[in-house]
Order: sequence, then structure tokens, then C-alpha cells
Amino acid sequence: MCKFVEKHYKMRLLTLDILVQFVKKYICFALLLFVSSLGWAQNTLEKQSFEALGNFLDNHKNTDTLYFDYLKAYENKAQKNDDLEKIFYAKSKYIVHGANFNERLRHAQELLKLSIKKQDVKYMGLAYNKLALVYYKERDMEQSLHYELLAEKQLSKTNDLYNLNKSRYGIATIYYFVGDYEKALSFFSQTANYYKNQNSYNDLRGYISSVKFEIKNHIALQQFDAATQLINFLDNEEKKLKTHHLELENGYLFLLNGQNLFAQKQYKASLEKVQKALPVIKNNEDFANEHLAYLYIGKNLWQLNEKEEAVEQFRKVDYLYDEKEYSDLNLLEAYDYLIAYYKTTNNLKMQLFYTEKLLTVSNHLQKQYKGLSNVLHTKYETTKLEASRDYLQKELKIQMYRKYVILGIATVVIVFLVSCLFYYKKKQKTLRQKYELFTQQRLFSELGTTHIVMPEIKQFEKENKQKELAVYNRGKTSKKSLSDKITEELLQKLNVFEDKQEYLNPKTTINSLAKDLNTNSKYLSEVINNCKGQNFTNYLNQLRINLVLTELDDNKKLRKLTISAIAEEFGFNNARSFSDAFFKVTGLKPSYYISQLEKDDKAAS
Repeated sequence: MCKFVEKHYKMRLLTLDILVQFVKKYICFALLLFVSSLGWAQNTLEKQSFEALGNFLDNHKNTDTLYFDYLKAYENKAQKNDDLEKIFYAKSKYIVHGANFNERLRHAQELLKLSIKKQDVKYMGLAYNKLALVYYKERDMEQSLHYELLAEKQLSKTNDLYNLNKSRYGIATIYYFVGDYEKALSFFSQTANYYKNQNSYNDLRGYISSVKFEIKNHIALQQFDAATQLINFLDNEEKKLKTHHLELENGYLFLLNGQNLFAQKQYKASLEKVQKALPVIKNNEDFANEHLAYLYIGKNLWQLNEKEEAVEQFRKVDYLYDEKEYSDLNLLEAYDYLIAYYKTTNNLKMQLFYTEKLLTVSNHLQKQYKGLSNVLHTKYETTKLEASRDYLQKELKIQMYRKYVILGIATVVIVFLVSCLFYYKKKQKTLRQKYELFTQQRLFSELGTTHIVMPEIKQFEKENKQKELAVYNRGKTSKKSLSDKITEELLQKLNVFEDKQEYLNPKTTINSLAKDLNTNSKYLSEVINNCKGQNFTNYLNQLRINLVLTELDDNKKLRKLTISAIAEEFGFNNARSFSDAFFKVTGLKPSYYISQLEKDDKAAS
């Protein structure tokens, strides 16, 4: 059994090995066939004429699957024929449609090497021009300008005025972009003079484009009269354009006119021109000039004192950087206005935000566009911007600290006020309960009822009975110096004193009352202490307060008097002694007691 299994296993391994070897041979054969077919296809394409191959390349996009097959066939055919013109055509296509920088650079360098080898000055100039284009695509303005100047130098030795001025146009564009407006104007003037003397329609468009750049440079150099003359000249010259080109070029001329009018402080006229240009530029999907239009709309609104609306336009310029990471020397100005706006509104947070944004965009431009460093340093000195940013950060921290301190103080005050309010309400509730207990006790006392319903009143009565019992016991146990007869006589006299309300006399003293009752102060004091359960002063005050309470219940006019007036009315020397006595009897201040009587009357009516 084991030998059978082993034999069967070996057979399976052998079969698998044969299958693997077959697949390998098949794949190799398939690859060889595929490569051969490519070579055959390439050879087939190369058999076509330059005209046929070029016609395909000129009429198809580089995304077409066969585009680069045709381009490779064209290049191979041109190199076999050693045809520099056609090699230049193929290399130009590679430079424009190359997948990456290194590929585009390789083709440009190969073209230059071949041109030098052949000592062809014209194609040397064109090769330098293509190298300038390669670096321009990478936004390396220094290298691009270097090769464009070499191209202009070589082409000026030839009769090829078209490519010479094409190179000069490129040089002028770079100078304008990096802010060297005088040099840019010089080269644009040369290209304008060349195109002016040509007869084709494309030369007319080249002429108009060169003049427009002349206008831009005149505005940048504050040569407004020269800019105005050229704007008026172009207004007539553009009428030679075809209809679909005329509308577009007029839109861009409106934008230039708006920029020139703004520089001359004609803000309303400038705003009108730029707003007229904006729809045309947007339809052309030119986002750079679209946002330049937003910038000038904002600048005009700012000068017309419509700053909130202006800020919205400047924010659009900022959004462009957020969306496309694009900006330029002109658009940076939007951040100056945004910083200035938030400075006037004392918004440190937004000042800091746009200062940091300006630094970010400036640094981005320096890295992305080599050759702008000096211009940006002149226009926006980085150290000053950083110092401003640091200052704003410090001020913002201080401001935040102050806010937290104020917030902390406010929290403490609010907690304190809430606590006070809680304490006040609790106190008012307690006072109201005291008031209700006291008034109920008086009512039950007057009715002589023994059925106390409220537990609070019951407790109050219990405490009073305990006090009376203590007084009675004290009277019984204390040492008496008076007979019962004398005591009874004095009590009767005191009842008369009370009934006649003689206690209202503020001059009443224990000596004066003893004299009036034909006794001495010692006897009188003993009777009051033992029988009334209190000393003379408290006894007198109790009588007065009891009368005040009775009068306040019925006499609403009395409630309108001041505390001092009531005190005087009922025998007290001053408001303080009255209030103290009233509180001792009732547990309440007289003013609060009166206010609750008024409240009860209103509730009852």
C-alpha cells in the first residue's frame, strides 16, 4: 500500500513539473511574439510618410493610445534620415507632452546636442528656447530666463525673425512675472514693433497681446498717460479682430483700463470697467485674471468706503490659493487689505491668521518660482512680517489671558450673586414663615383657642408656656420682700397704667413710675420682675410694641409713616431702639412686618 502511494505521488510531481515547463515556454513565446508584433507595428508605422504621421499627431490628443507610437515612429524616421527640422518637430512634441520633467529635459538636451554637432545656429537657438520652456513649466524662472536669453542671442544671428520675437516675448513675460518691468517693457516693445509690420491674422493677435503687456508694464511703472494712450489705441485696433476674438480681447482690455483708472484714483469708473470685464474672463476659465478682477473690485470698494463688501472680494483671492495653491505678485496685495481691515476692527485673531497666510503664500511663491526671492523680499520683507506675526501672537495671548481673567471674575461674581439671591430668597422665606407664625399666634391668643392646628404654632405656644412657667417658678422660689397685699395693690395700679397707655410717655422711667404709684423703685422692680417675668425696660417696650402691632393691623395710615415717626409716636427715643424692641418681640424688622401686612391686604382685595 505504501509503495503504491509513493509511486502515485511521484507521478503527480512529474506531471506538475512538465506543466510548469510548458507554461514557461508558452509565456516566453507569447512575450517574444508580443515584442515582435510591437517591432513589426513600429516598422509598419515608419513606412508611412512624414506627412501622414504628422497629420495624425497634429489632429489627435496625446491621450490617444496610438499617439506616442506615431510620435516614436516619426522620431525614428527623422533620425534615420538625419533630418534636423523633423527631429525638432518630434522633440518639440515630447517636450510639450512629456510625462515628467526629466523626460522633457532629456529631449531638449538631445536636441541642443544635435544642433551644436551640426553647427546649426537657428536650431541651437530653438533648442535653447525649448530648454527655457522646460524650466518655465517647472516655474524655475532663473533657469528659464537664462536659456531664453541664449536662444535670443543665437536667433538674432539668423533671419528667423518670427522665432526671434517669439523668444523675446518669452523673455519679456519672465521679466514681467518677476517684477522687472523696465526690461519687460523694452522686450514687449520690440515684439510689438515686429508683429505690427506683419500681415497675417495671428501676427495681429500677437501684436495686440504685446501691446497689452506694454500697458501692464506702464501701469506698474506708474506711467499712466502712456498706458491711457495705448488703451485708446487698442480700442480701435481690436475692431480688426474676428467677432469671437473681439469679445474676449475687449474683456481683457476692460480689465487693463480698470487697473489704469484705479491708479489714477478714478474708483467708480475703474469699478465699472472691471465688473464689465469679469464675466468675459470667467467664461474664458482664466482663474488667474478672474481673481485679479476680484482684487481690483475689492480695491475700488475699499476706496469707496465699502470695506465689508471689499473684504468679501479679497477673501475670494485667498480662496484661490486654498483651492489651487495659486498666487502671484499682484494677488498678494489682497492680504495687505485683509490685515489692514482686521487691524481697524481690532481683531487680533484674524490679523494673525492673514499675516501667517501672507507668509505662507510668499514662501510658497519663493519655492515654486525661482527668481522671485529678491522681488518678494523687496515688496514683503520676511523679517518684518515675522516680527509682525510674533507681535500679534503675543498680543493675542495677552488678550486671551485677559478674557480668561475677566471670565473668571465674571464667574465668581455670578456665583456670588446667585448665592446672594439664593440666600435672599431663603431668608425671605424664613422671614415670611416667622411672620405667618407670629400673626397666627397673635390671632389664636386673641381668640383664646386651645386647638392649635399648625405644628409650628403649637411649638411656639409650647415655648411660651415654658417661659411663663419658668417665670412663675422663679417668682415662687425667689426671696420676697413684699407682702401679697402690697404686691396685689401694685399690680392693680400697673393695670391702670397699662389701660391708660401711660407707657407711651417717652420720659417714663422706673423712678418716675414708682413715684406716680406711691411706691419706691425697688418694690416696683420686684413686682415687675416676679409677676411680669421681665425687667422694667423690657416690660415697657413689650407694652409699646403690643400697641404698635394692634394699631398697624387697623390703621393703614400709620403704615405710611417712617420708622422714626412710628417710634416717636409710641414713646421710643429713636428708630434704632424701636426696631430693636420690635425685633425682640416679633423676630422681625418693623419695615418687613409692615410690607407683609400691605402684601396680605393686596392679596385679600
